[in-house]
Amino acid sequence: MRKFVLISILSTLSIAVHGQELMRSDDVYIHMKSDAPLEVIEAESSECLGIMEIERSSFLFKVKIRSFEGFNSPLQREHFNENYMESDRFPDALFKGFILSDIGNLDSTWNSIQVKGTLSVHGVDKERVLDIEMRRTADDLIEFRGTFEVRLDDHDISVPRIVYQKIAEVISITVRGSLQ
Repeated sequence: MRKFVLISILSTLSIAVHGQELMRSDDVYIHMKSDAPLEVIEAESSECLGIMEIERSSFLFKVKIRSFEGFNSPLQREHFNENYMESDRFPDALFKGFILSDIGNLDSTWNSIQVKGTLSVHGVDKERVLDIEMRRTADDLIEFRGTFEVRLDDHDISVPRIVYQKIAEVISITVRGSLQ
């Protein structure tokens, strides 16, 4: 199934891979945290797929919303998927775009890299410029890590007044992974 999804992603990007360095990842870790006045909610997923085409400095990452686990209770996870994220209607979150910084000379130290792309969550696209860190390992992997924030109203995610103090308006997202 993962290979089918990766092939679908590749065709979506329309990347000509002949003679170009294409890197992929299926072990991206994503952590999200809602730190509201009355409750802290955390969830994570390790089921994110990603590809990066070095020559064009392009990338695409995709995560299934239902893959997030953790939460404070099973009911909270159910509300996340059904009421807020509407996972049946919007099953995936995508981030696709370009690396703005030169990554041609990455070495073993963490380098600050700027990326620009479209973050698609809950069926709403939002252009984002993010600062992340990257490095190349001795075995030629590219590792990356970063933290950014997502505003719920940027993606038309509504929070009922009754739980307004339990769900933050801005969600903190941390990502890390490697591409090979």
